[in-house]
Amino acid sequence: ILGYESLLFLTLSGRVDGASRLMPNNPYFAYPSASMAFNFTDLDVFKEKLPFLSSGKLRASAALTGKEPWRQYSTQSNLENATSTGGGFAYSYYGGNPALKAETSKNIEGGIELQFFKNRVGIDFTMYKLKSIDQIINPRLSYGSGYVLRLLNGGEVENKGIEVQLTGNPIRKEDFNWNITFNYTQNKGTVISVAEELPELYDSDTWILSGVRSAVYPGGSTGAIGGYKLDRNKNGQVLVDPATGLPLRSSETYHIIGDRTPKFTLGMVNNVSYKSWNLSFLWDLRVGGDVLNGTEYRNYLQGLSVKTLDREEPRVVTGVLKDGLENSDNPTPNTIAVTPYSNSNYYTTSVAAEMFIEKNIKTLRLRDITLGYEVPKRFLNRVKFIHSLGAFATLTDVVLISNYSGMDPESNQNTPGLGGIGGFGFDLGNMGRPFGMNFGLKLTL
Repeated sequence: ILGYESLLFLTLSGRVDGASRLMPNNPYFAYPSASMAFNFTDLDVFKEKLPFLSSGKLRASAALTGKEPWRQYSTQSNLENATSTGGGFAYSYYGGNPALKAETSKNIEGGIELQFFKNRVGIDFTMYKLKSIDQIINPRLSYGSGYVLRLLNGGEVENKGIEVQLTGNPIRKEDFNWNITFNYTQNKGTVISVAEELPELYDSDTWILSGVRSAVYPGGSTGAIGGYKLDRNKNGQVLVDPATGLPLRSSETYHIIGDRTPKFTLGMVNNVSYKSWNLSFLWDLRVGGDVLNGTEYRNYLQGLSVKTLDREEPRVVTGVLKDGLENSDNPTPNTIAVTPYSNSNYYTTSVAAEMFIEKNIKTLRLRDITLGYEVPKRFLNRVKFIHSLGAFATLTDVVLISNYSGMDPESNQNTPGLGGIGGFGFDLGNMGRPFGMNFGLKLTL
């Protein structure tokens, strides 16, 4: 660390790690970083002309990080006990990759911190860009290769965004104090390329419903949803089979049908204290991002959804006939009536997952409320071995306001063990977050 008075600081660091899982390849990867901070309010000109500015700092940093494979036997195929007929040993379903190397991420960040009016108001603004290259992924392979999975280097992913924290202290008195904090985040993740020029990389553990799964595509979002779409002409009109009157669906190619990434999130934390009492609560606002209503999708396919109650009523699918004129200036409008009760394909083969993607979900949630009480020191003076004593009560997930038609938009059909965004935003039989109550005592001896 190099510093000039209290005005300017430069920090340099370096580290090299080695991973046995990369042997016999080059197992080493580096962690160099550099950061600089400039406390500009220490200059006399700011103290004289901007007395309301308590402190101000500019900062910037750059870093390079490495990541080793998460699986042993990553570079070489390994034998394991065979439990099938004959016993002995057989190759694992995971193949080794002799060319595997460490994943690398480059991070650039800059920001400013300001405090006003004797630290009553503060703002912390950060802008960042993170680029990961040679990402370690494990796509499914052709069974002709002799293996099912193999770790590969491939693809570039870029994340960039901003984070803003605004703090305030509207009331500051001896017996009464109120602090409030706003946290605003906005992030956009883009997949620049995928390993070996694959058109898609999907997570097989999210492939529970037919025609939809968590996947990423070159040029798409890191939170993309892949699935079947209804066929459309050049103007976006649904194509209809002239023989049946049913919409046509592409069942061979998966497309981007949704993006689970929110436009922004905003959190608000309030902390109010009066003498020995303290009240804190957190509001969380999430704007944007799509959710797959998989529960409604499955119910629709099985005839359990309320949307299938009118199955005996004929209807005409809005679209144009695929009769050779669909992409002309005058496509043929569909006028063929269909009665789902007589043609069950209306609820099966003519259904696409995109029909159950709910767009631009907005959620306001009161995540928790905590009320605490700290016993005053004067009441503990007679009990020498107790330093402090307090009690608290916490309520969690108290309020949920959302435009999502399902139970809870913060659903995940899998576990965080999948890594990345996984099955987040896939609602398949998920229950909402339960209302919780916690009570406790705090004792310091």
